[in-house]
Amino acid sequence: LDGHPEEEQRLIADFLIKVTSFFRDPALFVRLREEIIPDLVAAARAERRELRMWSAGCATGEEAYSLAILVAEALDANPELLPPVRIFATDLDESALMFARRGVFPASVLDNVPEDLVDRYFSRREGTVEVTKAVRSLIVFGTHDLAQRPPFPRTDLILCRNVLIYFAHALQRRALEIFAYSLREGGVLVLGSAESPGAVPEAFDTIDRRLRIYRRHGPRSALPAARLPPSAAMTLVRGTPLPRSRSALEQALRQANVDTED
Repeated sequence: LDGHPEEEQRLIADFLIKVTSFFRDPALFVRLREEIIPDLVAAARAERRELRMWSAGCATGEEAYSLAILVAEALDANPELLPPVRIFATDLDESALMFARRGVFPASVLDNVPEDLVDRYFSRREGTVEVTKAVRSLIVFGTHDLAQRPPFPRTDLILCRNVLIYFAHALQRRALEIFAYSLREGGVLVLGSAESPGAVPEAFDTIDRRLRIYRRHGPRSALPAARLPPSAAMTLVRGTPLPRSRSALEQALRQANVDTED
């Protein structure tokens, strides 16, 4: 790390989980397509404002593009009443974001995508498919660290699935506080199948417990601190704070049955 600073980003990328797919968990995306997103689009139209969404932990972009396709579908229903749209898609992994920005994927990723959506929103090439420019234009990809950075303001929907399960409790709470601050009153939060907003129960009502869809309610909480202290953000397997000295770290690793040579 001292001699080759570029290794830091490579190390971060190796720690991150990048399992994702288009329209992952079809029942969720049916609910989003038929009810949640049309309602949010209608509200933005009625209030004459921008529709803002956030895909947090977007990895290589499949879920962000899935969200953008559903927004495009809802807008096409009443093209004369289009609100401006901005979808923020963020991740820690720069290489994953570079891949996502291109919008080009192996053709096999569309095996479970409805054929009508494939025909409208993808162009086929030899062995690959490319998301249409109209859909790509709805998304802004960028680096964002939930442990360090402030949220995007006045969002209508946040999609953050299978990210919180990898966080220690303090970081889970911070992320949920960020989401509660980011969302408008009545905004929607979508989490992964093993996640819930239980760390900040006062900020969310349940729309669909099975699909992990929640609605923000009540007064907006204060913006969380700019960053978590290292002891809260990074913990060892057994939950002890990361020691500051090398000798203390080696002792903690031995207690956790980790080979200090590794």
